Amino acid sequence: DGINAYAKEYPNEINEVNRLILPAQPEDCLAHFQRVILFHFVTSPGNVNFNPGSMIKDRGSNTWAIGPSRSASGNAMLIANPHLPWFDMFTWFEAHTVSSDLNAYGAGLVGMPFLGIAFNDYLGWSHTNNVHDGQDLYELTLKDNGYQWGEGVRDFEERTVEIKVRNDAGHTTSREFVIRESVHGPVVSEKDGKAYALRVVGLDQPHVFRQYFDMAKSKNLEEFQDAIRRLQNPFFTIMYADKDGHIMHVFGGRTPIRPKGDWNWLDVVPGDSPDTQWDKTHPYDELPKSIDPA
Repeated sequence: DGINAYAKEYPNEINEVNRLILPAQPEDCLAHFQRVILFHFVTSPGNVNFNPGSMIKDRGSNTWAIGPSRSASGNAMLIANPHLPWFDMFTWFEAHTVSSDLNAYGAGLVGMPFLGIAFNDYLGWSHTNNVHDGQDLYELTLKDNGYQWGEGVRDFEERTVEIKVRNDAGHTTSREFVIRESVHGPVVSEKDGKAYALRVVGLDQPHVFRQYFDMAKSKNLEEFQDAIRRLQNPFFTIMYADKDGHIMHVFGGRTPIRPKGDWNWLDVVPGDSPDTQWDKTHPYDELPKSIDPA
């Protein structure tokens, strides 16, 4: 509602490209979150270029939680230092959110209606990128208009979507785009008689905004863990400190429970049998974490 109200009151400040998406809908915010987090953090457009090991790189931010015994004041301390470029979808904005039951201050990524890193009167949290592998690129052997699956052939599932394409003159036309999906996920590339399908965690977790709202409302470590236990954000470590003196580090996100084998999961994975297929991810209680370390 805020986006639409601003656009209505200040139409001259909205450029032609951005007018195309108006009026904004709630699902646009979720789609934007998925685009940024799932397809630029968990994976990225460059990951389909078949560079072995390119899915995980030395990248990330800094955050520290300092326990009361290491603090001159005797209080826990939290330091947040996110490393993101200052442009486009990665731009932070500061915000102070106040309501009858909420008083939280922090920053969010532009286009996302929640505080990504924040503190309230009781606690605070921050994020960094974690060494997280939440996606796989599967190589499929094309055969008989489908792909090899075990001893047989499996058909692709096809669906057609309509997208708007803008030309150099600024006019848009609608075009149909056919999406082919294997059992692993959509085909994102074809090369030398092979198709490559991308499987990414988190596409079935639509409650990330509610989770962060409850994180911001939490008053203690127990309430905060109840909020993050849902793992609606498929990426990031979590660093935490509170006024009671508790500190915590959690390897967050959704990590697939992959089948055993000698496959290199950071490289292209064979996708011609169920042997490499995964469907579940590790729950919160199985994730590495450190709470109030000595």
